[in-house]
Amino acid sequence: MRIRKTRNHSRKLTLFVALFAAMAMLALGGAFVSALPGPAVAPGMQTTPAALPQRGVVGGEGAGLRDAPGGPVTETLPLAAALWITGRTDDNAWLQVELADGRSGWVQGDEVVAFGLELVPVLDVAVQAEATPAASAPSEKGAAALTARVNTRRRNLNLRRGPATSYGIVGVAKPGEELTVVGRDEQGDWLLVTLPDSEDVVWAAARYLDVAGDLAGLPINHQPSQARIVSSASGRRDSTTGLAGKLVFQTSSGGPIMVYDLTTGKSRQLTTGLDPAISPDGQTVAFIRDGGGDAGLYLIDIDGRNERRIFIESKLRTPAWSPDGQWIAFQRVTGEDTCRDVGHGVCLPDAPWLVQFPLIIYDIQGLSRVDRTGGRFTDIPAEPFAHAPDWGDRGILYQSRSGVQMTDASPGATPRPVIMNPHYSDPAWRPGTGILALVGKEKDHHEIFRVNDDGSGLTALTHPGDFIENPRAIQHVAPAWSPDGQHIVYLSDETGDWALYVMDADGGNQRKLPIDAAIAYQFQGEQVVDWGR
Repeated sequence: MRIRKTRNHSRKLTLFVALFAAMAMLALGGAFVSALPGPAVAPGMQTTPAALPQRGVVGGEGAGLRDAPGGPVTETLPLAAALWITGRTDDNAWLQVELADGRSGWVQGDEVVAFGLELVPVLDVAVQAEATPAASAPSEKGAAALTARVNTRRRNLNLRRGPATSYGIVGVAKPGEELTVVGRDEQGDWLLVTLPDSEDVVWAAARYLDVAGDLAGLPINHQPSQARIVSSASGRRDSTTGLAGKLVFQTSSGGPIMVYDLTTGKSRQLTTGLDPAISPDGQTVAFIRDGGGDAGLYLIDIDGRNERRIFIESKLRTPAWSPDGQWIAFQRVTGEDTCRDVGHGVCLPDAPWLVQFPLIIYDIQGLSRVDRTGGRFTDIPAEPFAHAPDWGDRGILYQSRSGVQMTDASPGATPRPVIMNPHYSDPAWRPGTGILALVGKEKDHHEIFRVNDDGSGLTALTHPGDFIENPRAIQHVAPAWSPDGQHIVYLSDETGDWALYVMDADGGNQRKLPIDAAIAYQFQGEQVVDWGR
């Protein structure tokens, strides 16, 4: 059987597939790849295909490392921490893990993203009763509780699930709001707090709180909070945007491309196509058409005049302007490859012993550029399966199957990683800085994060919404910066339908824009919206 798949198949060939492929091949009769780093095999552990250590990463809310299943948490592992899974309980509720530095312990199964657990040996261990429950407020606020006031002046304070910025945001506290402090981490950098009239506890950075009393007397805690959403001061809606410039956005892939004037509140159709990108001077929009004789890269003036095709080729995607407005980078198909679909989202390199599995033919994507006349075509150095470029003063960001990377258009340039985690995608430069926004996958939903271009300072800007009132997973995707770098426009289905929202650069003041347009989003890397002058 031969199955043809397009560029979207490459998203399935993630870092996890690469890590698990060598082990899966052993289970199917191949040889174990000794170059794959891993833990030492414990005495007595079977090394047959039925008992193999597996790779995993910590999920979106962090993980508590314990000495035994059900024991007290001794350390909190941050989002995306890599580990080996060396053992498990028979119900997969508890996993024995080994960290990169050789330390080992146990974590809850639902705190880790992993495949191939059926290959991990089942260990005969006793599960302890929870010695230290997940962080919760005391039934009565005893003498140890302290009063604190948010000192952020005009900005809301993010409240998080755990004592680190790698934990997701579960709410905000307003400037000047009074909180009750019931615990702290060992260093006192993070405080466990409750809001007025709330029994939920969450974590807040101590430097943004003025505390009345001595923190030394507070109990030490490391547990992630079980709270869902405790406050949403950032969700206020304004009747006017108070913003400047123009948005160009697509309503569907290949459908109408619209222009929305943030000053006047008026919108109009510009053309049809996908992945619109507005030039740095705000005068020209690049976009793609794909299909039939119209396929290619197009430009059109912002007033709707002078539409022209500057590059003819099918399967192009995601144009991005250079900062000087003279070049346009884009994604295109540079070749194809094959693999065997062995199930469970794993596609392995074709080999004689895999002939019983379907053969998949998939596109390989790369990055290229042309000038604004369509001339001087060149390829851009990038890893295979490159998607969604964004061109800034410091280089070209793009999404690869192993995470977010950066390159430049110079021949022989060497791409370098920003975040080596396939759960992060769709990067966008903050103008004139080394900061970017990107989308992160967290279990059943996507959130928008901010990070420095060296991979440091990863911070969640959006949160999953109020799961108590609305149990579905709310999505936040497709970020784009304002020309002055002070705001981010993005797409959310918070109300049940996709709509455009805007927030401040720090994630505050999130609000729905008053745009009356039905928008479709299919999680295919669409560059839905761009913001110009």
